[in-house]
Amino acid sequence: KLRLSLTGNNVTYTKSTWPELVDISITDYCETNCAFCYRGSTTEGKHASYEFIYELAYMLSARGVFEVALGGGETTSHPKFKEIIQDFASRDVIVNFTTRDLSWIRNLSWVKIIDSIGAFAYSIDGVKNIEELHKVITAVSFPKNKVTVQLIMGTVTQSHFVKILSKCYEYRIPLTLL
Repeated sequence: KLRLSLTGNNVTYTKSTWPELVDISITDYCETNCAFCYRGSTTEGKHASYEFIYELAYMLSARGVFEVALGGGETTSHPKFKEIIQDFASRDVIVNFTTRDLSWIRNLSWVKIIDSIGAFAYSIDGVKNIEELHKVITAVSFPKNKVTVQLIMGTVTQSHFVKILSKCYEYRIPLTLL
């Protein structure tokens, strides 16, 4: 990114020496077997070392990284998922993550981490997923401003895509197209 300052008559350009956002794959383990998975994650996948991620949180924070996006496999399956979020958040790094699993919300484990995350993106392949997400977040009063859905383009027909857009609009859930 390029930073620009427009103070007075001087225009100052600076280039960041470190990224503001870092994508981190914390696991390659996933039980879902989604047809659209570009990672090829399976039940044979491994979780990243917690010790490495802990050190990474320190290093990125010390260099001024503003935000991380945790991905995988299924991020919420990492045995130290909550600790990883808290490690970054305690160093003032905004944490976002992707998931295809809503069980962490259903068991109210989100209560302990909600203030530590920016948002999460729920991977979908249809309207049914959006309806399920809406039902779950409504049932537990999960803050809607911390929820998005994401869809990989080309995985649904045009008519199905229109239905997805309509359902996202109806529930006021942002949609990210990948």
